[in-house]
Amino acid sequence: MKIIMIYDQIQSGAGIKDDHDIPLGAKKEAVGPAVMMEPFLKKVDGKVVACLYCGDGTYLKNPDEVSRKLCAMVNKLKPDVVMCGPCFNYLNYGKMAARIAYDINQNTSSKLCYFSAIDYIVLASTLAIALGEELSTTDISILSTFFAVLSDELALIGGLDACNNNDEDVIFVPPIPDVAATSSRNKNKKCTKKRK
Repeated sequence: MKIIMIYDQIQSGAGIKDDHDIPLGAKKEAVGPAVMMEPFLKKVDGKVVACLYCGDGTYLKNPDEVSRKLCAMVNKLKPDVVMCGPCFNYLNYGKMAARIAYDINQNTSSKLCYFSAIDYIVLASTLAIALGEELSTTDISILSTFFAVLSDELALIGGLDACNNNDEDVIFVPPIPDVAATSSRNKNKKCTKKRK
């Protein structure tokens, strides 16, 4: 199974948060989150063959051109699966990933994680078993958070098909990750003892 990852400047390692204008690029190796996933994908005959990327500012300046070029790259490489993300809490990357994923499904012979329901269950189960055998409890907790965010992103992308097809602009609403955040109520309070 040939896999292509599509990233922004941050996930690809080509730039930092403020490097919005990184041009389109490609690496013929696993980078970013794909590095973590690759050993486990090998167990199911999966291989990341390329990571495509561009800065979120480059995308925002000309979304049609960036989408067309990324779709052309996908058509040339002919992967079985394309993964856009994880976008985490980067709004502009989320916009880019959702649009690119939609266009890949509409305009290329490759599909974005296009499996039957059974294939999803088998792939998820196989990866979970492999991860459980190799990782510590802490690493499993970190990965479960990662995949929770990834599943939110995929659900968002899947929801694009439900968007109406009229000429009105579609408003992007970023997903809220299903991750618990905790904080201490006594964070900035001084602890004092009462004297008798």
